[in-house]
Amino acid sequence: MPHTFRGRLSHVRGQLRFIIAIVSLFLAVGVGALWRRSEKIIEFVELRWGHVPRAEEYSCYLLNLQFYDGLLRAQLRRDYFEPEVFKGKADNWKRDFHEAFPIGWDGSVSSDAIANLSSTAEREISHEHAVSSAWEGHREDIWTFVFPQWPLLIPFLLLPAWRAIQFIRSRRLKKAGCCAVCGYDLRASPERCPECGTLTPAAST
Repeated sequence: MPHTFRGRLSHVRGQLRFIIAIVSLFLAVGVGALWRRSEKIIEFVELRWGHVPRAEEYSCYLLNLQFYDGLLRAQLRRDYFEPEVFKGKADNWKRDFHEAFPIGWDGSVSSDAIANLSSTAEREISHEHAVSSAWEGHREDIWTFVFPQWPLLIPFLLLPAWRAIQFIRSRRLKKAGCCAVCGYDLRASPERCPECGTLTPAAST
């Protein structure tokens, strides 16, 4: 019974890894297509999250992604407003403020022709952190990173590559008369692996 359970568990794990590898491969294809597309089209992705950590305070995070010329420009902006900013302000002022800086999640996706790319756009690997303040009680932090898009393919290709290596190894073990899961020698028990409980294809049929 323990061997059977272990064999089934290893089989389920193998199936899950296979599904994750397929999904990862599709994501890699998507990233590759976006990489190639960025040579002609600029893609913009923007995510915003605003919240009120404490009464009469406001904090907003804005993530802006731009894909162009095989590069990814990622900019994270954080705006923090202290309680002093809201003291003595009328309700309509606060309402206008939260219309400009809404609470909750917001996002947008857009694109433009690469010909419209600004001549001042970064075209080399770089990173920068800038701090500014529009008025008293306000602090704005901006982190900007520019790097090539192709390294994004590596994490998505690692698992499919590992699964391909595992598949080749499994085929070789089967030809050698060993368990495809744990590599145990099956010459003395060809129907079931005594180590992990995995059934051989002949026994399962």
